[in-house]
Amino acid sequence: MNQELIALSVPFAEIAARNSANWVNEKIATVRMKKDLDQQQNEYEDIINKLLADKYELQRIAQSYKELYEEMTISDEDIEYLHNTLEKALDLLITFIPDQKDNGESLKMLISLLNKDALKTMQLLGFNYKEAIGKPLTEVCSSKILGLADKTKSQKSNKGKGK
Repeated sequence: MNQELIALSVPFAEIAARNSANWVNEKIATVRMKKDLDQQQNEYEDIINKLLADKYELQRIAQSYKELYEEMTISDEDIEYLHNTLEKALDLLITFIPDQKDNGESLKMLISLLNKDALKTMQLLGFNYKEAIGKPLTEVCSSKILGLADKTKSQKSNKGKGK
C-alpha cells in the first residue's frame, strides 16, 4: 500500500510545484512582454492547456487516493452490518475448528472488538481491518473448502478401489 501512496505523491508534488500562483504569474508576465499578438495568444493557450492537463491529472490522482482510502476504510453502515452478522458467520466457522471451546471464546472476543467506536479509533490509528481480519478469514474458509474437496476426492477414489 505504501508503494501506491508514494507513486501517487510524486506526480502530485510535481504538479503542485509547477502550478503555483507564482509560476502562473511569471508565465503571464513573460507572455505580456511579447509584442506579437498571435504569439501571445499561442502562449496563453499553451498555459491554459498545461493547467487543464494538470487539473485532469490531479483529478485522476485524487480518485486514486479516494479508492485507496475506501479500500482501507469501513463505513458506519458496513460496521453495523458487520457487527450484526459476524456472530452468525463465526458460529458457522466454529464448527470447522477442531478445538471449538477455546477458539469459540477467541472468536467471541473478536466480535466484541467490532463495535463502531473501537473500529473507528483503530482505523484512525492506521489499522486495516479488511487486511487483518478479511484476509485470514478468507484463507481459513479457503483451506477448509479445499480440505473438504480433497476429502471428497479421496473418499471417491477409495470407493473405486473397493469394487
